[in-house]
Amino acid sequence: MRKGGFGSLLRGVATKAGQKKTNNFDACRDMSGRRLHHINAEKRLEEWRAEAEAEEQKLERIAEVFLKKKAKEVRKGATKGPTEKYVEKYREEPERCTGEVEEAAEYFRQLLKPVT
Repeated sequence: MRKGGFGSLLRGVATKAGQKKTNNFDACRDMSGRRLHHINAEKRLEEWRAEAEAEEQKLERIAEVFLKKKAKEVRKGATKGPTEKYVEKYREEPERCTGEVEEAAEYFRQLLKPVT
């Protein structure tokens, strides 16, 4: 029999055959007292932020290239594409709506005019 207390018993149980060893040390603490889970989460967050920033810069470059290309097309006067008909439609629609509202307002003014 070994000499020792409860810690000695735990050590003996941990080394028994067929015992699964742990590889998850997230609940442990580092030398400054912080949990390893939190430290690892911070590292993953920093990596994610760096990747997101790189992705955003890539998208900005793509957008700049696209805008430059479209600006060049506009300068050439070559844009009379499929979206132009919608733009014209939405320019005309507010004018039409304003006219209809004015007509309706005048109609109701006539209806509500006191009879003298």
